[in-house]
Amino acid sequence: MGDILIVDGNPQRAMQLAQLLKELGANARIAGSFFHCLKRIEERIPDLALVAEMLPDGQGLKLLPVFDDLCPVVIVGEYMASDRIIEALSLGARDFLVHPIERQTLDILISQLQVGGKIALHYLSQNPRGESPTGMVIGSCPDMLFALKRAGLSARTSASVLIYGESGTGKELMAREIHRASGRSGTFVALNCAAIAESIAESELFGHERGAFTGAITRRAGCFEQADGGTLFLDEIGEASPAFQAKLLRVLDRGEFVRVGGQSPVQTQVRVIAATNRDLDSMIEQSEFRLDLFYRLSAVTISLPPLRERSEDIPHIVQAMLTRLKTDTGVEVQGVSEAAVTYLAECEWPGNLRELQHAIYRAALACQKGVIRPEHLDVLKSSQSSAPDKIETLNEIEQAHIERVMLVTGGNQGRACELLGISRPTLRRKIRRYAFEREKNGQVSSTLT
Repeated sequence: MGDILIVDGNPQRAMQLAQLLKELGANARIAGSFFHCLKRIEERIPDLALVAEMLPDGQGLKLLPVFDDLCPVVIVGEYMASDRIIEALSLGARDFLVHPIERQTLDILISQLQVGGKIALHYLSQNPRGESPTGMVIGSCPDMLFALKRAGLSARTSASVLIYGESGTGKELMAREIHRASGRSGTFVALNCAAIAESIAESELFGHERGAFTGAITRRAGCFEQADGGTLFLDEIGEASPAFQAKLLRVLDRGEFVRVGGQSPVQTQVRVIAATNRDLDSMIEQSEFRLDLFYRLSAVTISLPPLRERSEDIPHIVQAMLTRLKTDTGVEVQGVSEAAVTYLAECEWPGNLRELQHAIYRAALACQKGVIRPEHLDVLKSSQSSAPDKIETLNEIEQAHIERVMLVTGGNQGRACELLGISRPTLRRKIRRYAFEREKNGQVSSTLT
C-alpha cells in the first residue's frame, strides 16, 4: 500500500498526518528529528518521505542529500514562499506542499505509490496558506506555482531557460531566483538585448582588448566573461538583431569566444537564461528569429501569467511590496484596507507587477504612516478610467509625481532623491524645467521653486 516516512518535529501534527494516511490505506512511520530519520531509513527505506521544512535540529532541506535516490521526498512548509520552493526543488525534492496537506493531495500520492511503487511528481495543485515574507516572485495560483516549481527543478542543472511573460510580470526576478538557487559561484549579469546597438554588440558580449578601437584604452571584459561560472540573463531576446543572434549562437555552440581585437579564444562556463514578451514561434515562421538559437535557449521554458489572471496573489504581493518599500525608503505604512485590496484585485494591470508597484508606492507616500485606503488610490482610478477626459503626457505625470514627493518630504531634496531614485543634480534640473514650464503657461508652483 506504500510506506511513507513523516519527518516532523511537531508530534501532534505528525500524528494527525499519520492517521490520515492510515485511513487512506498507507503505512506511515514518524521521525521527529534528523537523527531519528536516519534510524528509520536504516530500518527500512520508505517509498516516500514527507519532510517538514523546519526541524528542531535544523532545516529539513538538509535531509535531501541523505535521501538522494533512495526515495522521493516532498518538502512540507509552513507557507508557500518562492525562495523556499525553488531551493527545495533545486536540491532534489519532488514537490513543495504546505500544512495542512489536504486529503485529496495525499490520496494522489498514495495512488501513485500503489500503481507504480514510485512517485513522479512534477506538480500537485494545492492552495497555499500564508504568504512569502521575502522576494517579489510570489504565487498562489496554479500557473504561478507551476512556474515556480519548474524553476526549482531546473535551478541546479546547467540547462538554458527561456522565460515568457508580458512586460512587468517579473521575468528578471524569476531569473535571479533561479540563479540564487543554482549554487553557482559566479555572478548574475543582466543584458538588455533591445538596448544594444549593432556597432557595440560584439564588444558587449565578448569584451575587447586594449587598442582594439578608438577609445579602447584598457582591456574590458564582456558579459560572457563577467558571468563566467554564473548566469547571464538576456532580457528581451526577441528584440535581438540577426547579427546579434548569430554571435550569440556561436558562443553557445562552442563555449568559447574571442575578445574584439584579440587572437586567443577564451573558454566560458555560463548558464544562460533568456526572457521575452514576444511570440518567438511566430517570429521563427517569419524568419525574424533563428530556430537553432531558439533550441539552444529553450531547454526549459517557463511562462509567467499576467497579474490580471492571478488576482488572488495581489494581497500577498502588496504586502511584500510594502515590506520592501519600508526597508528601502523608511516609509512606515501599516497595511492596506480590505476595500483597497478588493479594488486592486479588480484592476486590469496592463503593466503587471511594475504598474502595481508604482501604484502602491504613490499610495504609500499619500497615506504615510496609516493604512492605504481607496481614496489613496484616486490617481490609480483616474489613470485606469476607460474613458479619460484628458490623456496626460509623460512630462505631466512626472511633474505631478515630483510635486507629490516634494510635498511629502517637506521640500527635503535629499529625501526626495532617495524616494525618486534619482541624483540631486537631476532633481534640481527637473525642478527648474517644470517651474519654467509653469511660468510659461501662466501657472504658479509653490513646491517646485
